[in-house]
Amino acid sequence: MAIAWVFPGQGSQKVGMAEALLSIDGTRERFAMASELLGRDLLAICQGESGGGDGLDDLNDTRNTQPALFVIESVLADNLQQQGREPALVAGHSLGELVALYSAGVFGLETGLQLMKTRSELMANAGGGAMTAVIGFDRAQLDDLVAATDGVSIANDNSDAQVVIALLQIITGHHILILTFTLLLITKMLRLTLSWLKIISMPRNLFGIEFMIS
Repeated sequence: MAIAWVFPGQGSQKVGMAEALLSIDGTRERFAMASELLGRDLLAICQGESGGGDGLDDLNDTRNTQPALFVIESVLADNLQQQGREPALVAGHSLGELVALYSAGVFGLETGLQLMKTRSELMANAGGGAMTAVIGFDRAQLDDLVAATDGVSIANDNSDAQVVIALLQIITGHHILILTFTLLLITKMLRLTLSWLKIISMPRNLFGIEFMIS
């Protein structure tokens, strides 16, 4: 039986996720290396504390999320290899692809951290749109709603049970309201789960709905 290591991407982070790994040799040192590169305490941010530095303390900010997940996943991969375990193949989703490349020896740790820093900053600076994963829906009903809503499309058709919908460029507050109501309408009618939402220039709390912006 072949063994594959598949590394997850953004959305799998949670505060406290580093705790179980701190007993593994090299974990704190790796976080320290990432923190020096970023200019803030990444381990503290993973623990829900202030990272100091530039005041960028939210783990769900993509500039923290991506480096943090890279550190966590690379520590796990290295620890498994130190135990003598080797996969037949490696793969990753989104930023997990870089962890897969690291674990396969394509590049070293410093290069991986620098790539993740640059990637996360580029994504943080990208704007003018929104995406959200939706789960547990009637596909025909979702297709009808998407087709009837200007500026909304299915971006990733991952499976019969999960898709990602995308919204076109947000220009004004008026457009933000329209697109937000669209999401709320779809969510209410289909009882979907908003697993993540990326909207530039939108408040974190709108109409009593708390969004996780990344």
